[in-house]
Amino acid sequence: MGHGYLLAYSLEAADGRTFRVDRLSEAQMTDKPSYPRKPPAGDLHEYVTMH
Repeated sequence: MGHGYLLAYSLEAADGRTFRVDRLSEAQMTDKPSYPRKPPAGDLHEYVTMH
């Protein structure tokens, strides 16, 4: 079985990021607003395996 991934937009980096869910720790809630963004690719499975 493969790993789970989270695709997210980093305000600090002003770019998209890919995170392996099993490596996430110390997540924190913020009061920063969140806005819907376009996915980085049409095929997200292919995108994650290529990056």
